[in-house]
Amino acid sequence: MNQMNQVKQEIFISLGIISLIFIVLGLRNNVVITEYHISDKKLNDKMKVALIADTHSCDYGKDHKEITDKLEKIKPDLVFLSGDIVDDQLPMKKGFILVEKISKKYPTFYVTGNHEMWSGKHDYIKEKISSFGVKVLSGDSEIVKVNGTSINIMGIDDPDIGESIYSKEYEKLEKVYKNGLTFLLAHRPERTFDYSELGVDYIFSGHAHGGQWRVPILLDKGLYAPNQGLFPKFTKGITQLDRGKLIVSRGLSRESTRIPRFYNPPEIVVINFDKVE
Repeated sequence: MNQMNQVKQEIFISLGIISLIFIVLGLRNNVVITEYHISDKKLNDKMKVALIADTHSCDYGKDHKEITDKLEKIKPDLVFLSGDIVDDQLPMKKGFILVEKISKKYPTFYVTGNHEMWSGKHDYIKEKISSFGVKVLSGDSEIVKVNGTSINIMGIDDPDIGESIYSKEYEKLEKVYKNGLTFLLAHRPERTFDYSELGVDYIFSGHAHGGQWRVPILLDKGLYAPNQGLFPKFTKGITQLDRGKLIVSRGLSRESTRIPRFYNPPEIVVINFDKVE
């Protein structure tokens, strides 16, 4: 009987240690790089895009080196900031410092997220970010050439700017000439009907925070995402829509979110585009 109790005790201790290790590993909060590879016949040569979303004015070390050092390693041709870069609760200054540092080294494009809208200062935020040389997209577009490929980069404000303004911006984007490679920056991934109707090639989003709590294999897309609810569909990775591919970042938020991330480390998404041979 004593031997049986000892065996049970050892099992309980082992399970406790395994559970503790599982929880500790799940709560790791270091910034990671997630890479994807896409081949497209519209490309003339290789191109690298870094997608950054949902930094929420968080702290990434001195001079935001947790992010900037990784960008140095990535060496992107373009950097897309897909909303909620500046928070409505935490000091805006940290968000601006990060944007300024990124924009000094890379061609950078930005759209607003819901938290910039909730701040009530979205016009000021866009103006400030624009002053760093960042292209702020609000229902407009810009054609750039990267390694011989012309790309029409479009962007739309977060819907919380108001449905009337959002609709006007959307109508402007409908009229954009799309006979070439087209990118759309849009904060919210769940508005897939809007994006498919525009007929763009790739959509770059954030907002979902990776579903916040993930369990590898069992709950890969997370437990909950804003505007999607429980067991969300669009929280990470690449999804083929009726027209176009949706690319979603799990985001980089840390201290701005009360509920800790679980098996969902903050990420910089890197899309390695290549031409079809």
